[in-house]
Amino acid sequence: MKKSTTILTAAVLVIVMGLLLAVYLQGNASQPVSADMTIELYDAPATIHRGNKTVWTNDGGEWTYTTEDNGGNTTWVFKGLTNMTSSYDMLMAASSIAGFTVGTENQTLGLLVTAIDGIENNDPAISDGERAWQFLVDGDYANRACNKYPISEGSEVTWRYMTNQFG
Repeated sequence: MKKSTTILTAAVLVIVMGLLLAVYLQGNASQPVSADMTIELYDAPATIHRGNKTVWTNDGGEWTYTTEDNGGNTTWVFKGLTNMTSSYDMLMAASSIAGFTVGTENQTLGLLVTAIDGIENNDPAISDGERAWQFLVDGDYANRACNKYPISEGSEVTWRYMTNQFG
């Protein structure tokens, strides 16, 4: 192969890889959307409505909630979060509505959620430290950081405190 062909091929490869990286690292959705979010704490020691399923809904601009027994497992559902652009935005809006805390760690590829409601990743007091916060969007495990994963109108985001599915 000629030297000029090799250089051209390498240049095209660098451009294509750069474009793929840009798409992978793209930020939030281009337009704010409305979506629902569920946080599944299971049997972890939640501080809000422990052991119940709590559903928050926006009723004429005011957030209200209902609770029902959930067999000892805590689940929080937020219906109709509006003006959201990422799973992280949704989580922060929910924390403001319900009054729980969110811990994060800034990493090279985006934010990692390290705690929700004081329940930390790999807490040795809970399931021998084998659970961590993971999120799904429309039933699929996320392949990007929560502040980089775009959501679509009507998406369903689920945060779960569970054993690492990739472990």
